Amino acid sequence: MTVKQRELADLPAEAALSQRQVLARAYRDYCRYSVTLKHGDIPLVQERDVLIAGKVVVVMPVDLARQEIVLIRQFRLAAHLANGRGDLVEFVDIERPIEGLIFAGRVVEDFKLLSGTFVLVGSLRVDAITATSPLLFDALVAGQDREEVGLLAWPHVEACRAFIGDPSASIETLVNHPKIVAAIRDGLRAHNARNGNTGSRRIARVMLLTEPPSVDGSEITDKGYINQRAGLQRRAASVERLYQNPAPGDVIVIPR
Repeated sequence: MTVKQRELADLPAEAALSQRQVLARAYRDYCRYSVTLKHGDIPLVQERDVLIAGKVVVVMPVDLARQEIVLIRQFRLAAHLANGRGDLVEFVDIERPIEGLIFAGRVVEDFKLLSGTFVLVGSLRVDAITATSPLLFDALVAGQDREEVGLLAWPHVEACRAFIGDPSASIETLVNHPKIVAAIRDGLRAHNARNGNTGSRRIARVMLLTEPPSVDGSEITDKGYINQRAGLQRRAASVERLYQNPAPGDVIVIPR
């Protein structure tokens, strides 16, 4: 099996940052920003909540002769304790460090399909949201010990309402709307085609969720990210429904 490695480099992006919206004032201000990324004809809009904590100090190793910052190691203690894979970046070949590093992402969330193929959850989740932009807000990536990858996805309510031209549409209307279902199916079908329509990059089915992520259910981390493991555990019944055959009517099957 040939694994494609991503180049370790920042990629340029045309982005617009909104004005800061202060959600709460306390010892530290709690704010929200909207970031709009240009993605083809449809912009990708993401919201990020930020706790303004003031100045910080970062210690970075520097090679003065080469005038370069030296990356020695990035390490996640929680991932190491969970599954022994704490490195955020990994050597392509540990015996040949000259081959360089690959980005491992949030490795604690990654899993294997029934075939033994690793699914890199972080990058696949972002690619799925981008492929369906602006209709999905976020998603849980399922498929551990199964034959194919599936998504439990939250629709972006305001974007979906604008997409169908109904500013008052309920969440139940949105998740069943033929135009939204078709657009998500087409977007993910195009994503699959770009990735060879096989393996851990192929998304085979999607279920749209009506219940938002739960803070009390630990589905949102203290940094505001979706907790994949907690979300999948809390929604285990939805995962089982996602993989029923034949697929129920509320499961979007992505054709090859």
